[in-house]
Amino acid sequence: AAAAWVVRPRGGPVVALATALAMAVNPALFYYALHLWSEVPFCLILTATIGCGLRALELRSPIWSLCAGAGWGAALLLRPQ
Repeated sequence: AAAAWVVRPRGGPVVALATALAMAVNPALFYYALHLWSEVPFCLILTATIGCGLRALELRSPIWSLCAGAGWGAALLLRPQ
């Protein structure tokens, strides 16, 4: 759903649905389910952060920029490496 949220304003609803379906059946993403408390939230926050950053660039909005900055900080603090 997060990947579809990022893609929909740029590609439309059909591309967003295809993205969501591809993410749902991608076997490489099953690895992250084994690391439920670090990798899964990191990937979700990273995807949302990229979406916020793209919206900040498109709309030139300081609120979206603040959300993107907070997301980058949260993603860096959440990842255990």
